[in-house]
Amino acid sequence: PADFNLFGGSRHYDLWMPFDFGRGQLGRDDYSLIVFARLKREISLDRAQSEMNAIAERLAQAYPTTNQNRGIKVITLQENQVLDLKPALMILLTAAGFVLLIACVNVANLLLARGATRQRETALKIALGASRGRLVRALLPESILLSVIGGLLGLLVAQWGLDLLRALLPTGAAEVPRADWIGIDRFVLCFAILISILTGVAFGLVPALQVDRFELNQALKDNVMNSAVSTRRRLMDFFVVGEIALAMILLVGAGLMIRSFWKFVVVQPGFNPEGLLTMQVWLPGSRYAEPRGIAAFYRQALDRIRQVPGIQSATAVDFLPSSGWGDATAFEIDGRATPDSQQEAAVQYRVIDYDYFRVMDIPLLRGRSFDDADRDGSNAVVIINDAMSRRFWPGQDPLGCRIRTSFPNATAPWRPKTSNAWLTIVGIAQDVKEIGPSYESNPELYLPYLQSPSSLMRLVIRSGAQNVDLASDVRREIFALDKDQPVTEVQNMNQILKEASFRRSFNATLLGVFAGVALVLASIGIYGVMRYAVAQRIREVGIRMALGARPGDVLRVIMGRGLTLTLVGIGTGAVGALGLTRLMSNLLFGVSASDPLTFAAISLILAGVALGACFIPARKALKVDPMVALRQE
Repeated sequence: PADFNLFGGSRHYDLWMPFDFGRGQLGRDDYSLIVFARLKREISLDRAQSEMNAIAERLAQAYPTTNQNRGIKVITLQENQVLDLKPALMILLTAAGFVLLIACVNVANLLLARGATRQRETALKIALGASRGRLVRALLPESILLSVIGGLLGLLVAQWGLDLLRALLPTGAAEVPRADWIGIDRFVLCFAILISILTGVAFGLVPALQVDRFELNQALKDNVMNSAVSTRRRLMDFFVVGEIALAMILLVGAGLMIRSFWKFVVVQPGFNPEGLLTMQVWLPGSRYAEPRGIAAFYRQALDRIRQVPGIQSATAVDFLPSSGWGDATAFEIDGRATPDSQQEAAVQYRVIDYDYFRVMDIPLLRGRSFDDADRDGSNAVVIINDAMSRRFWPGQDPLGCRIRTSFPNATAPWRPKTSNAWLTIVGIAQDVKEIGPSYESNPELYLPYLQSPSSLMRLVIRSGAQNVDLASDVRREIFALDKDQPVTEVQNMNQILKEASFRRSFNATLLGVFAGVALVLASIGIYGVMRYAVAQRIREVGIRMALGARPGDVLRVIMGRGLTLTLVGIGTGAVGALGLTRLMSNLLFGVSASDPLTFAAISLILAGVALGACFIPARKALKVDPMVALRQE
């Protein structure tokens, strides 16, 4: 079908071709293929892995050079697709569970407070002969109806949220597999309705179950504190502490993710991405089989592209930095003992045009860049990065030293066509985050495309603005050289960097949304409890003010309880966050799971919000006329 995509996401393919193993497209030293198999029903994954291990051992014995220490790992397709996302998904699922718990606690607190205001009504019904079962039947429909209405409204908001979520997803498929499958299906719908009903039942029963604790005489006469009220207050205090603790854990997790994302964003990639437009050209081996023909095509293409109005400069590279794509080669150093196959040194490499460093704005630390004279027939040269210099020539100057590369399968179209000659190091370039901003710069070498041409190259164009319209002009110049040569994957360099950081920003955004909802719910919960507490102490407030107490003194007394609950909740949540945030340490960048700045900032934010929620009902209590408060029953 037209929308078929084996790995999920939004990228689809128009053409599928059979792989012809008989044409020698692969050697035994190429490990680029992925093998799919459908297990028989009676075969377990463990048994399949055991049989593959046996096959791998036989291959290692038959082909020790290429298959030694090369195993076969059996994994389900689903697990393979979500393997990298699984930790983040589990954290987001936990965050959603915490928000659900906070919401349930809020429902419990509000129903408890509501039950307290109806205490006299309930006592009157009991005095008139109402049974406990009849009271439960009267109270439950109300709470269930409220919960179901809230659940349906939540589903509506969730649908809007999913539409927004899809709009935030990148067009690439790899970052979020099966992104187009995300939606509210029957399982999610049934789960949401079931949770709503269970919440209404469970927390609607709490006020009804306290019927046996009513002291009817006191409940009918006045607001004297009785055991039911005391129990209710303790239960509400427990819920508030738990609510603040859960909010603290969520806020700390979100704070760590946001700080991590910020540190990730400000990491310098080692080049200037502004104004860079990239596109891919992959020459078919049927028409470009000779290295000289490949090099000549790209040389003519770049010469023509540089003449296009609006283009300041142009270059080419086989693998773009921070794109997640790259390749490695083994190498040896002239004058040093050749390592055996088990200890071969391997480094990343790039095949580049001579103008690559200038166009990408990558400084050369020592030596020179490539020039147009570094072509086939001249002395073979290479440029290394600073990380390679530090690792293999510590305390020495590698300029003038010679190395020789050893590509595992030079017949692959993306591998450079090298002559296996000794390469003289002529320059040392600044380190670039080739794999991505979150990875350290690895040892890397650069080869001139005129000496080591590659069929697969990315054109990199610098213009005054990131003008994608220039792509049509570039295509026209490519078609002028070869009318059948496609130009694909047109992207701004900033877009590539954005996609490289998408997963971190996506996780930080979702966790931040959960934490924000948790903070709002916690504030509502604290406000509801404090409003109930103030209502219970309104006569006390009247007496204190009638006896000459100052408003500030009364305010401190009322807010003291809220401050105590807040501090206990923050302390409990901090302890829980210290344990749970360690589980997300692999998702953090440049920030430890116990970052003191994040913990301190979140504690202050949560304390400020909680105190604000306490202050509002306390402030209203101070405006009550003492005589009215003393007459209130």
